[in-house]
Amino acid sequence: MTELNADTARRAIVDHTRRLAEAAAAGPDATVPTAPKWIIADLVAHVGQTQHWVAEIIERRVTDPTRLPTEMAVLPTDSREG
Repeated sequence: MTELNADTARRAIVDHTRRLAEAAAAGPDATVPTAPKWIIADLVAHVGQTQHWVAEIIERRVTDPTRLPTEMAVLPTDSREG
């Protein structure tokens, strides 16, 4: 089994985010093949919120599971905002 370390995790996040961006080129209303009830816009929002959640954990250096953030990031109402 591969040991997870910061460099391996960072490379995986970058690689998977790149692949998501490539898939998103199909357009925001395209169906997600592995989750047919979702469209690309749903998947991008979900992954973005998750990445913001993880970033907060890293920034705050949370090590105690009881101190994990309980709120997800608020999405912009305009998809061109970032």
